[in-house]
Amino acid sequence: MSDDAIQEYAALKRIQSSIQQHFFLQLLLLLVGVFFLTNHLNPRLPVYHVAVMAGCLFIYLISILYRYQQKKFVRAYKHQFVSTVIHHILPETSFEFDKHLPHNSVIKSGFFLESTLLSGSNLVCCQYQNVQLRFSDIELQPFPSRVANERPIILPGQRFLGIVIEARFNRPFPGTPLMILHQNMQYLRLPNIYQQTPIEAIKTLSPEFNQTFYVRGVDQVMSRKLLQPALIERITQLAAQQPLSLSFFDNELFIVLPRMRLAFEAHSFLIPLQHMASQLPQIQASVTLIKTMIDTLAL
Repeated sequence: MSDDAIQEYAALKRIQSSIQQHFFLQLLLLLVGVFFLTNHLNPRLPVYHVAVMAGCLFIYLISILYRYQQKKFVRAYKHQFVSTVIHHILPETSFEFDKHLPHNSVIKSGFFLESTLLSGSNLVCCQYQNVQLRFSDIELQPFPSRVANERPIILPGQRFLGIVIEARFNRPFPGTPLMILHQNMQYLRLPNIYQQTPIEAIKTLSPEFNQTFYVRGVDQVMSRKLLQPALIERITQLAAQQPLSLSFFDNELFIVLPRMRLAFEAHSFLIPLQHMASQLPQIQASVTLIKTMIDTLAL
């Protein structure tokens, strides 16, 4: 652990202790308030009615109080500790834990429908070598639509939960648009037309690659200008470790990683922080995974 991370971790412990003290003090005041309310209502209502009302009110107020304090702790945890760990691996980084990749970037990847509900968190933006990187957790759910008999249906595509990476290079890629969809991710779409550009099925000279991916591009010749044997081998190597789909458009690369989340989440502020030290390698692994993918592709 770096010196900066150790200092932020110590500061986070102090913040957690302060949050715990405020929570238990507020909990005590809440108990006193419910006690006086119970005594006030007891002569007017049956005892079991008072008990049920007081119990429900107490649980409701505790949940509000807990969520409020947990939000404060998560903000401190990510803003101080997680941000410092990310900076140690990827300097020149901005980290906005309450934001995500914008809708237009996610849709531009070509794998998702425009009519989707988008949510997410943990947006990381940085300059890495000659690449402008942005990535975050993303959750997408197609809008429900209705047929004539008013029975709800779901548009093509399913709920997606994972990481989406946007990498912008300082030069355009030949033979784009090119979309490479992993066979295990067929719940994503692979369109025949992308932004009014017809694209067709592409076969490469690698049987292993053809068995792992569905590929569509502008045409066989143009697509192979980008899909050189060396790049095919590197993509296959990455897919053996983690299913992924890729799409190339002009100077941009999108990488979609399903069923994954960035390990930036905090536990409850009621759990002693020293038990969270195990999260350090998980945070590092999440950022290193993205960095390693860009290095491996070597574009």
